[in-house]
Amino acid sequence: MDRRQRHGDFSPPGELTQVFETLRERTQRFRAGRGVWAIVAVVLLLWLGSGFYIVGPSERGVVLLFGKAADQTEPGLRYRLPWPIQNHAVVDIAQVRRAEVGFRTVTDATQGRAPRGVPVRCRRRR
Repeated sequence: MDRRQRHGDFSPPGELTQVFETLRERTQRFRAGRGVWAIVAVVLLLWLGSGFYIVGPSERGVVLLFGKAADQTEPGLRYRLPWPIQNHAVVDIAQVRRAEVGFRTVTDATQGRAPRGVPVRCRRRR
């Protein structure tokens, strides 16, 4: 006894059968060639979109072309060619950097000593 005989005769209406047939044909065409190109296009757009970057107000951007500095950019939304062609580095130019050689600056001025864990060179009393 097959399924139709047990549950009664059921056949989808002619219009619904046409819809399913049209859907099946479109998915076959999509798989045949358009689907591959659509996936390639989406991946290409995502790759191109990865070139956007933001430089803050107190920063400057440096664009590297194959690893060598090619351009310096101002603050704002910027674009560069995606990796591996170009890369970027954002540098904070407002931050003060210093190299202390042979001594340490006392940072806790109220107590006259450096914070815990920071060695301070002591002077000998004469």
